Amino acid sequence: VERDLTFLAVIGISDPPREGVREAVETARRAGVRVIMVTGDHEATARAIASEVGIRTEAVLTGSAVDRMSDEELERELDRVNVFARVTPEHKLRLVRLLKRKGYVVAMTGDGVNDAPALKAADVGVAMGIKGTDVAKEVSDLVLADDNFVTIVEAVREGRIIYENVRKPIDYLLSCNLGEVFAVMGAELLGYPPPLTAAQILWVNLVTDSLPAFALGLEPGEPDIMERPPRGRGERLVSARRLLAYALIGTLTAGLTLLMLHLYAPMGYREARTAAFIFFTLGEVLRSFAFRSERRPFFNGLLRNKALLASVALAAALSVIPVYSPLAEVFDLEPLAPADLLGVLLFMAVPLASIELGKAVLRAKAQPR
Repeated sequence: VERDLTFLAVIGISDPPREGVREAVETARRAGVRVIMVTGDHEATARAIASEVGIRTEAVLTGSAVDRMSDEELERELDRVNVFARVTPEHKLRLVRLLKRKGYVVAMTGDGVNDAPALKAADVGVAMGIKGTDVAKEVSDLVLADDNFVTIVEAVREGRIIYENVRKPIDYLLSCNLGEVFAVMGAELLGYPPPLTAAQILWVNLVTDSLPAFALGLEPGEPDIMERPPRGRGERLVSARRLLAYALIGTLTAGLTLLMLHLYAPMGYREARTAAFIFFTLGEVLRSFAFRSERRPFFNGLLRNKALLASVALAAALSVIPVYSPLAEVFDLEPLAPADLLGVLLFMAVPLASIELGKAVLRAKAQPR
């Protein structure tokens, strides 16, 4: 049949990666997320596409090679092979199980019915929302609305931001509450009158602390959040190391509160308690800035969180209302003269400066030598 034909052209069909995939793969690599390509395509096609998107292709295994390996042999290869070609759904399931056995946290993408076992076995199954079958979507933990790999990396970024923004208010509130506990306990042990009454503690916890804590949960993501390694599987929101940090901050705050009580005692009992109350409330509000980041100075990108600035201003105003208003009688406080108030304000910067100094020391230790 194919006779007397005239050659016109050769047509090549290309299905290139989506825009931004190469950059997303690089972002994932910097974030400590390893990207492995597992495809049914030909080895040469898989190698070319992997190279195009930035996945290392020094070693490529085909499904037939995988079949010839024992689990132990394949497990050893998993640390160096990033591209698997000509694989079947059975191979995908086997790879997921072996990666998990090696301690990896595995996210698996897929769209077909045959991908369902591997999606179910992975720590995080990610189904395609457009091309994915109903079965794949049912067994998956996440469904991509746009079938785009870039979205997965963005989800990792958002997940890290959410995790950090859950932890920041916890860090802030626990350090503040321990300061209150230590201050009251220390006054009792030293024979001082209570630095804070029950009504004052309620005002601090319900009115002043809650506003900055809420705003810390709205902190924008830090610029280097995708430059950090993943947290450990068993990492807790409140670890022993963090409890020690809370205790140190609380001890410093309590010590300075008792110092206010001692320094202003000659002026009278109510004046001394007022100095302690102002130091404690305004100091906690000011200290919220330090909890914006565990690594960076508090003033870096400070204007990015408008909610925190507004909450600090409002909380500071609410902190002095019980002192310079008719509520002073209710809270057993006495308005301080401007000169006396200035001395309290100077001490307020000490806890914030101490936390920032600690962060600077940690940054210096983290610098490569």
